Amino acid sequence: MNPMFGLARGLTLALGLGLSLSLGLLVHPAAAQLADVTSQTFGAYLQPGATLSSYTERLHQEFHQLDADQDGGLTAADADLHDAVAKAQLRATAAIALLRADLDHDGAVTADELRRYLAYERRSQPGASIAQSIEAEVRRVMAADKDGDGKVTLAEAMNAAETVAGNRYSMSFGLSARVRQLIALSRNGDGRLTLAQFEALGAEQFRAVDTDDNGTISQDEINAFRRRQLEETRRKAQATLEAKTQAECVMPKASDAAKVVLLSAHRAEALSRVAVGSQEVVTGTGEIRIEPGAEPLYVVVITDEPTIWRVTGAADRIERLVGAALSNTTAKPRVSFASGTIFMGSPVDASKQPDTTPLIGFTGVPAERISFVARTNCFKAFVEAKSVDAITSVALVRRHSGKEPSVVVGRYNVGAFLLPSGTIRSGYDDKTQPRLTIVKEFGSLTLRGDTSGVVVQTGPVDLDEDLARSRPGGIVDVDEKAVVASRPAERYELLPGLAGLMQLQNTRAITRNSQGEFIIHRQIRFPPGLADHPVKFVLLHGVPLPTGDTGGVTVISEDSGEVIKYDRR
Repeated sequence: MNPMFGLARGLTLALGLGLSLSLGLLVHPAAAQLADVTSQTFGAYLQPGATLSSYTERLHQEFHQLDADQDGGLTAADADLHDAVAKAQLRATAAIALLRADLDHDGAVTADELRRYLAYERRSQPGASIAQSIEAEVRRVMAADKDGDGKVTLAEAMNAAETVAGNRYSMSFGLSARVRQLIALSRNGDGRLTLAQFEALGAEQFRAVDTDDNGTISQDEINAFRRRQLEETRRKAQATLEAKTQAECVMPKASDAAKVVLLSAHRAEALSRVAVGSQEVVTGTGEIRIEPGAEPLYVVVITDEPTIWRVTGAADRIERLVGAALSNTTAKPRVSFASGTIFMGSPVDASKQPDTTPLIGFTGVPAERISFVARTNCFKAFVEAKSVDAITSVALVRRHSGKEPSVVVGRYNVGAFLLPSGTIRSGYDDKTQPRLTIVKEFGSLTLRGDTSGVVVQTGPVDLDEDLARSRPGGIVDVDEKAVVASRPAERYELLPGLAGLMQLQNTRAITRNSQGEFIIHRQIRFPPGLADHPVKFVLLHGVPLPTGDTGGVTVISEDSGEVIKYDRR
């Protein structure tokens, strides 16, 4: 096969013929990713045994190759000239490739001519695969027929070549790219790099590698230099990441008169009828009650789970309300010591989940006084003011607000915060409320120590009781139009968790047998958040598979008697 007969292949070949010298002078791409600009530019010549004299001689050769107009300096004009020559070579290659298949010598090529010529070129390679490759080649070449007359003319072939040549990616390892790389290193800012400047930069790189100053580069010195460069690259990348994170965690400054308050809750105790961001996440809701007073308040609220906070009372005291949530759709370990339920299972590694916008919202405060941090990992939720997570969060608030938080309070479950006193109200403060429920379906269980607040539940889940236990604040109706949130707020079509199961029961989409298992009578969508509840379903014959969040549910098919496996990718 003649490789010049795919336009793309011909263009690639022309690049290789015209620009092969510059390709040889560049650093290997993998190394370039690990090096800074200077070492990327000069590192290719730093081979074991190189002396400053031999190294400088190679720099001279490259400089004269790159100085296209031979005026003694590298400028954008040199890069443009290299580009123009490369494009001309590509056009010429396309013209030659076309004319070789112009069997009737009319200055154009048809699909039939291409097939005949390619079959001739490949006549020693019979087989079905050759015929397929010929047809693929014909399609590629005939794509240049822009006027649709069934012929590719010389002008059309050259125009197609120039289009590819104009793509900067196709020229990225050419002489033009090399010139632009070098003139970016000019230290006088005039966009011109002279030979003397080029040599001086190269000599600096040589001395940086030649640590024993003996004038010759050894393999050990090259290895040590690469390790230093790698460490420096990592350091810079970490600094860049930290700077980006800080920029995305920025908060407005507090006024001199404001009292700064930092609140933290892993979860709010009530379930919201309105979701933030998606119908597929569990959104809680809690209250922030502002006590009477004149002092303005700058309030930062950290919530581990998606939450809508309802601001009540003297809300006009709020100078600024900053919301931060640590998750949205990322699954959490199935453990909840204060709220009531433990299940055995492996948590999802949240560090491997992509950063997403925190899901948090507020009502009762004008939108112009509300801010949201941009990342889920800016803060860490805490339950004690004197803890590592709290101290880290306090430092971030101090840095951005410009003031030390006067009130720092946190708790796992929160029904309401009272500010600025810092009082926390919770349905779990009722001593008759079990502090911990362990759901145990089989096997033995041994409990040691004070078990007065422990309940072992062995029977089926009671929807009303378990919902009251897991969400003592109940289900709170929130006006979605009044919510100011990081993502749009919308009313749930199907409430999360046990509340959603109760809705499905009320519509007779599901029923329960005497063992507490749910029977699915028609296609349903699983409510989000069932992973925190041990529920089993039986899918009756002929009923389509349920959709929605399948995490934590077990579905048995009546047809097969087997557990239905969902693809959770």
